[in-house]
Amino acid sequence: MSLDGAVTVVDLKELAPLLNGIRIISNNVNQVAKKANETSNIYSDDVEKLREEVGQLCRTVSQWLSTVTLTKP
Repeated sequence: MSLDGAVTVVDLKELAPLLNGIRIISNNVNQVAKKANETSNIYSDDVEKLREEVGQLCRTVSQWLSTVTLTKP
């Protein structure tokens, strides 16, 4: 801002579903970690589900970033 005087505004309203997805995945990670700590064991199905969720989240972020338009106020 101090060098070229440009301000970029990004509409973040579209991020609500993404943030919700992050909350869901965080909850699942915590549940798997708790189970692993309690039993000293972790199920491959749980890990696979987390991988799928993180992959979908990454695709969603990528898609959003490719469509975001920067506007000047």
